[in-house]
Parts: sequence; structure tokens; C-alpha cells
Amino acid sequence: MAASNELPDLETWAKSRIAALYETTEEDRFDSAFESCFSSDAQIIMNHEPVSRENAKSDLLTKRFAAQQATVNWDNVMSASKEGDDKASHVTVRVIWKIGIVAGFCTITRTMRLRIRAAPAQRTTQCTFSVKIDRDASGSAGSEDNRRIVQLWQTAVDKAAPIHFAKPHPPVTG
Repeated sequence: MAASNELPDLETWAKSRIAALYETTEEDRFDSAFESCFSSDAQIIMNHEPVSRENAKSDLLTKRFAAQQATVNWDNVMSASKEGDDKASHVTVRVIWKIGIVAGFCTITRTMRLRIRAAPAQRTTQCTFSVKIDRDASGSAGSEDNRRIVQLWQTAVDKAAPIHFAKPHPPVTG
């Protein structure tokens, strides 16, 4: 069993931090999730356009408008850890730092407050992403996990979930 102060692996870290951005419903919790996810100087590319950190945050907030709930479903997520020499101690040791690249696909489904035919409306976002995770120099040292996303490449397409209207059955003849 892992020690209580052991950091989660890259995939687990990325999934939990990214999901928190979409699944959090309160704005102050969203702000905290965003700050714990992205470094202060993160490079962000969304749909092949560079965007500032603040514009990325604003875009995420806008997409949350009128949503009462969101779920993130992951697909084909993979990671490549960075290995290196840990020179923090007096002995150089080969370690896996639990930093590196995480890439994959996810589908975000938002359930809206609006209703269509008595059922909540839904919006989905299909997303492909690649993030580079590194230690944040501005974060505090110690037991706190100071890893942050320093680069994000994302392509996302939003669409309304399909509405299926009931078809009346033909009259029974006979």
C-alpha cells in the first residue's frame, strides 16, 4: 500500500484536477481548482489558438453557465513520466518524479437547469488534450503537491445532446 504522503501518478493527478474544473458547481471552489491545476505562466492552446490563462479560465466559466451538474468520462488516457536524478539528498538517486506528459480524450456532459419536454437539457463537449505537468517553482515546498499544468493543447467541440421525440404508434387494426 502507498504511503500517505506519496504523490498520485500522472494520470490520476491530471484526471482529478481536470475533472474538478468541470464538475465543481461553486465559483469559489472552481477558482481554487483552477489555481491548483495551472501554473501562473501556463501556455495554453485551445482549438489551435494561443489563449491567455485568464481567457482560458473565463471560457471554462462561460461553459459552466446554467449547468447544474457535469460529469467527465475518460477514454484512451496515457502518460509518459519524466525520469531524472534527484539531487536533493547527499546521494544521487534515479527516480521517477511523477511529472511529464498526459494525453487522451474525454467527454464532458453538462446537465442544464433548463428543461426540454420535462427533462433537463444536456450539452456535451468532445475533447482531446495533451498536458505537460511539472513542478511549480512558485508553490510551497514540503508535503504539498506543487505540480501544475505548464502546457495545455486542447481541441474541443461543444454540442447539444440530441432530443428524441416520442413517435406515436400506428393505430392497431384488425
